[in-house]
Amino acid sequence: MSKFKLATNANNRTVGTTQSVTTTSGNYALSGLGIIANTIRLANTGVVGLYYAFDDAAVTATTNDIFLPAGAVEFVNLPDSMLGARNVGFITASGSTGLNITIGTEV
Repeated sequence: MSKFKLATNANNRTVGTTQSVTTTSGNYALSGLGIIANTIRLANTGVVGLYYAFDDAAVTATTNDIFLPAGAVEFVNLPDSMLGARNVGFITASGSTGLNITIGTEV
């Protein structure tokens, strides 16, 4: 990806959230950010790797899902078929970390 344009909400503010990730699966509905976009920026803000999964309904992540190493940033382009009530699930194998979720578009 060459460039990432942050999405803004109705108040013209950029939108994002940081979720606490532990050994118990968590879920975040991306609609909570107040905007829908196809590109999601995920940043693991801690020192423990995490696993994540996307679905159009609440999703329970497992350690068999996509791995995001500690300190890593990843851009995920979701298909148009998931345009709507998107959810991201997340979990660690041990310990805890933070997952920063930012919405935007690829430019």
